[in-house]
Amino acid sequence: MSVCILLRLQVSGNTIYLIIISSHESNSPNTETPLQEKLNVLAGQIGNGGMLAAGATFVAMMTLWFLYPETHAPVSLCNNIVRFRAIHLV
Repeated sequence: MSVCILLRLQVSGNTIYLIIISSHESNSPNTETPLQEKLNVLAGQIGNGGMLAAGATFVAMMTLWFLYPETHAPVSLCNNIVRFRAIHLV
């Protein structure tokens, strides 16, 4: 037989920390700090740069795919699986 004891702690709203936080929130409900604004802009720029790089990579790979069709000979998946198993069984 097991016994479980639960201890519940609660902090009242009269602590100095909560008073400061509540006064700060009442003065500026939804405003961001200048650092948060700059970081949001930077995060957007990083995201846009990543999407641009991904698009450029896709275009470059598709260009090479169509310019050099002899490099991608059609090989069925079953042949690759049989070949892989034959190598590892030896």
